[in-house]
Amino acid sequence: MRTTLILCLCGLALAAAACSRHDEATVNAAGDKVAAQVKAAARDVQHDPDVQRASAEVKKAAHQAGAAIKSSAHEARDAAKGDGHEARKRD
Repeated sequence: MRTTLILCLCGLALAAAACSRHDEATVNAAGDKVAAQVKAAARDVQHDPDVQRASAEVKKAAHQAGAAIKSSAHEARDAAKGDGHEARKRD
């Protein structure tokens, strides 16, 4: 009786191990398929003229924003220097 129980448990353990390998292979195959689809979609988006146009516009806007921030920083620096000189004259 004990031997039969042990053999049954061993058989179940082997069956479970085989199922998990099969399931792992299925999940890996599905993951590879999804990865290939995502890669293809990314490639399509990369070469889309609308996306390229939008990318150029965003780049231009970022450049303009950077120039405006730089200009504002210079103006603030000059104003601070002027305030500093006035404060020294008063002392």
